Amino acid sequence: MPIYEYKSAEPESKDSSCYMCREPFELRRSLDRAQELKCPLCKNPLVKLVSKVSHTKKEGFSASEAKAAGFTLLNNLGDGVVEKE
Repeated sequence: MPIYEYKSAEPESKDSSCYMCREPFELRRSLDRAQELKCPLCKNPLVKLVSKVSHTKKEGFSASEAKAAGFTLLNNLGDGVVEKE
Protein backbone atom coordinates (compact mmCIF):
# COMPACT_ATOMS: atom_id res chain seq x y z
CA MET A 1 0.00 0.00 0.00
CA PRO A 2 1.52 3.38 -0.98
CA ILE A 3 2.36 6.00 1.61
CA TYR A 4 1.42 9.56 0.69
CA GLU A 5 2.70 12.72 2.37
CA TYR A 6 0.44 15.70 2.96
CA LYS A 7 0.67 19.17 4.50
CA SER A 8 -1.82 21.95 5.14
CA ALA A 9 -2.50 24.18 2.14
CA GLU A 10 -1.94 27.14 4.53
CA PRO A 11 0.41 25.93 7.30
CA GLU A 12 1.12 29.48 8.57
CA SER A 13 -2.56 30.10 9.36
CA LYS A 14 -3.77 28.72 12.70
CA ASP A 15 -7.35 29.04 11.39
CA SER A 16 -6.61 26.88 8.31
CA SER A 17 -4.44 24.20 9.93
CA CYS A 18 -3.98 22.23 13.13
CA TYR A 19 -0.96 20.83 14.97
CA MET A 20 -1.12 17.70 12.80
CA CYS A 21 -1.20 19.27 9.33
CA ARG A 22 1.11 22.27 9.89
CA GLU A 23 4.01 19.85 9.38
CA PRO A 24 4.18 17.12 6.71
CA PHE A 25 2.57 13.83 7.73
CA GLU A 26 2.08 10.44 6.08
CA LEU A 27 -1.07 8.51 5.29
CA ARG A 28 -1.30 4.98 3.91
CA ARG A 29 -3.83 4.93 1.12
CA SER A 30 -4.92 2.15 -1.20
CA LEU A 31 -4.64 3.02 -4.89
CA ASP A 32 -8.38 2.67 -5.51
CA ARG A 33 -9.30 5.09 -2.70
CA ALA A 34 -9.72 8.79 -3.52
CA GLN A 35 -6.82 10.98 -2.53
CA GLU A 36 -7.27 12.67 0.83
CA LEU A 37 -7.68 16.41 0.30
CA LYS A 38 -8.73 17.35 3.84
CA CYS A 39 -6.95 16.92 7.15
CA PRO A 40 -8.41 13.96 9.06
CA LEU A 41 -8.35 16.02 12.26
CA CYS A 42 -9.35 19.61 11.39
CA LYS A 43 -10.91 18.97 7.93
CA ASN A 44 -9.00 21.88 6.34
CA PRO A 45 -7.53 21.60 2.80
CA LEU A 46 -4.27 19.72 2.24
CA VAL A 47 -1.68 19.57 -0.51
CA LYS A 48 0.01 16.34 -1.54
CA LEU A 49 3.81 16.51 -1.30
CA VAL A 50 6.37 14.90 -3.56
CA SER A 51 7.65 11.90 -1.59
CA LYS A 52 10.91 10.01 -1.56
CA VAL A 53 11.18 7.12 -3.98
CA SER A 54 13.23 3.97 -3.64
CA HIS A 55 13.98 1.14 -5.99
CA THR A 56 15.29 -2.34 -5.34
CA LYS A 57 17.97 -2.46 -8.04
CA LYS A 58 21.36 -2.42 -6.29
CA GLU A 59 23.56 -1.22 -9.15
CA GLY A 60 22.96 1.75 -11.44
CA PHE A 61 21.09 1.60 -14.71
CA SER A 62 22.95 1.06 -17.96
CA ALA A 63 22.72 3.57 -20.80
CA SER A 64 20.68 1.12 -22.88
CA GLU A 65 18.22 0.56 -19.99
CA ALA A 66 17.85 4.32 -19.50
CA LYS A 67 17.22 4.90 -23.22
CA ALA A 68 14.70 2.03 -23.31
CA ALA A 69 12.86 3.65 -20.39
CA GLY A 70 12.60 6.93 -22.34
CA PHE A 71 15.30 8.95 -20.57
CA THR A 72 17.52 11.42 -22.41
CA LEU A 73 21.21 10.74 -21.81
CA LEU A 74 23.53 13.68 -21.24
CA ASN A 75 27.32 13.89 -21.34
CA ASN A 76 28.99 16.19 -18.82
CA LEU A 77 31.57 18.30 -20.67
CA GLY A 78 32.65 20.16 -17.52
CA ASP A 79 32.07 23.70 -16.24
CA GLY A 80 28.32 23.10 -16.12
CA VAL A 81 28.11 22.29 -19.84
CA VAL A 82 26.25 19.17 -20.98
CA GLU A 83 25.31 17.77 -24.36
CA LYS A 84 22.71 15.22 -25.44
CA GLU A 85 24.04 11.82 -26.44
